[in-house]
Amino acid sequence: MFDYLGINTRIQYGTIKIPGWDLTTDNLFYNINKAENYYHDNPTYNFDNDILKSLLSSFYIPTSIDPNAAYHYIRADGLFSTTTFGITSAISKGRMHKGFFYGQGTNELVMAYTSELNISLLHNNWKTLQPIRVLRHEFDSLSYININGKNNYSDAPSFAVIGIDITKLYMMYYYWQKAEKAKSLLEGGTERNVGHFIAMYVLPNMIESHNDVVIINKYYNRVKGLPDVSNVRHTPQFFTINVKKVLDDQITNHLKRMSTSKWPIVQIGQNTMLTNNKSIIDHMEFASDLINYQNKWLWFLSNFKPMIYLLSVGGSESVINKNKFVINTFIRELDRMINDGSFSISPLVPIKELLVKELAELKKLCKY
Repeated sequence: MFDYLGINTRIQYGTIKIPGWDLTTDNLFYNINKAENYYHDNPTYNFDNDILKSLLSSFYIPTSIDPNAAYHYIRADGLFSTTTFGITSAISKGRMHKGFFYGQGTNELVMAYTSELNISLLHNNWKTLQPIRVLRHEFDSLSYININGKNNYSDAPSFAVIGIDITKLYMMYYYWQKAEKAKSLLEGGTERNVGHFIAMYVLPNMIESHNDVVIINKYYNRVKGLPDVSNVRHTPQFFTINVKKVLDDQITNHLKRMSTSKWPIVQIGQNTMLTNNKSIIDHMEFASDLINYQNKWLWFLSNFKPMIYLLSVGGSESVINKNKFVINTFIRELDRMINDGSFSISPLVPIKELLVKELAELKKLCKY
């Protein structure tokens, strides 16, 4: 996102080392890997995620063609398969959905995009691809269970933004089908189907990005003076290390040190670490090949809370002034999107209301 706004994030500013952070995130990543491996190794079936089943059923890729041909076919035509499902992309504004991932209590916006992949590496590492990326949600509890739409994550109405990398999803499914055919020929038996693929690989591999957003929400709650609310209903069926308290303490201590820094927001972002050695800056970058009128608004909406967090850390007028260019560019883009009339049609009105509400919060914070 910062690159899109013309802000250089490649300059490496100084960092504050958080005592114990490396051990905490190592333990957190251990839990995430444990969850991924558990689902990869224990065949389960997903009954509930209709949008993923519909996508995978709507785009036929013959497993008889070679990987390069499959990849170029997906790159050329894959995005068009998403338009009939109300998914936001560079060719469709999309619409609001009810809980494909976080359950019926959550309004969700789903965005599809394409990306470039190194095909030569996929034969060995297709199982590690992360085609589904959680871009935003309202939850603040670490979780290691499949986010499958079956169970509500919150009694209160909630909101989430989910990104689907169509190139990764369809290539992953291509390799899955080839592996199932080979296994069936060698061992006999029937091939497992799309429901198994979703439950065993697609959903487990999004657990990491879910927890990235949990950490962002914890930082956001601290700077806004909001309490965390435990809202995960189910515990995993495998051992995990409890990192909640130590993570909460480290975030609180880290914010105390950063709040007096008067850093520019890029430096604050580089110092706000998530899982697997990623920063909040990495999380906020646009993943799509193409950013345009149809999908730009959703990338901005995904980044509202991180942006408000970054601007709130310093908590002083000088911090706001130091980041004035970023603020003005961000607000101008959003004003233009809200007022251009494209959200006036019925399915998009709830989205416009959400954008207006969050933009008002940002303007108030920045005395705009």
